[in-house]
Amino acid sequence: MRRHMEKKYNDDGVTLRDSPNDDLGNNSNPFLGQQYTSRLQKTNTLFGTLYLKGALPYGFSYQVNFTPNFEFYRYFNGVSANHPTYRVRKGIATRTTQTTYYWQLDNLLKWNKSFGDHDFDFTFLVNAEKFQNWREQMDNEGFDPNDVLSYHNIGSGIKPIISSDDQVTTGDALMGRLNYTFKDKYLLTASWRRDGYSGFGASQRRAAFPAIALAWDFSRKHSQKIYHG
Repeated sequence: MRRHMEKKYNDDGVTLRDSPNDDLGNNSNPFLGQQYTSRLQKTNTLFGTLYLKGALPYGFSYQVNFTPNFEFYRYFNGVSANHPTYRVRKGIATRTTQTTYYWQLDNLLKWNKSFGDHDFDFTFLVNAEKFQNWREQMDNEGFDPNDVLSYHNIGSGIKPIISSDDQVTTGDALMGRLNYTFKDKYLLTASWRRDGYSGFGASQRRAAFPAIALAWDFSRKHSQKIYHG
């Protein structure tokens, strides 16, 4: 165990050696990154749903939902100039921040009615949504007179690189859906949806998506026979 520690540390038993076998080119100390790297990576998210709903005459009901989502991301990373790989560069540091805001608004109008053996359930939807993202990144190295503050004073380096990436997308939708049931046995579902998205391109911002489905609940026929028998 003592021989293993002597390879990993200097004679003081505390300071890491650049290489366990004095061959930095082929075998650097695997603990150097942990020792000489300072890092903060954190994401804070805030989200919720606000809604309002109520009944209307003639079997109608209305509901509006608003769903906001905030996300705050930070990534700070600094490698000390004491790291043997980065001594000649006098330390390196990265500072990244990102803010994301997304919201969605849904308006729902529903109608539910029964006429004898016929049951109708209509849903109408009007939707709008927006995604926004702001990202900034700063990289630097060659800190002077030293890199003690690292990413806390990233402007003290001599090779700054600053980049940013902002994104915005929008979307909207119209949807109608019918659920029809006859004698609680025969079922029909039909829907039509038209979605718009800024990422579709300028030539065709929207696309339609129809759908239809039929079903027969044969178990109800069997139960009726037992009942009448």
